[in-house]
Amino acid sequence: VATSRDLSIYSTTEGIAEIEEDLDGMNLFPNPASSYFNITFQNALSEDYQWKLIDVLGRVLDQGEARAGTTEMQVDTRRLSEGNYFFVLENDKVYTQRQVVIVKRP
Repeated sequence: VATSRDLSIYSTTEGIAEIEEDLDGMNLFPNPASSYFNITFQNALSEDYQWKLIDVLGRVLDQGEARAGTTEMQVDTRRLSEGNYFFVLENDKVYTQRQVVIVKRP
């Protein structure tokens, strides 16, 4: 799990362990993607998260919510140009991102 936040500020290590479990088993596929990509979680999310799809210039191109209990989701990429993007998943406790490449097949 990649994070830019200091998780040590939270008083219980139990809460941190749950968050690490949520995001440690996150998979993004197919990558490269053409018309969509999937995100799956090894375990159902224990908390609500916000997600964003960001281009290399930092512009948010799509966003939504992954609710507690989610085990899989899909992001539509048909309207995007070929290129590199970042899928970001975050809440007030943690931030993680994965790079995704979009290719257009004839």
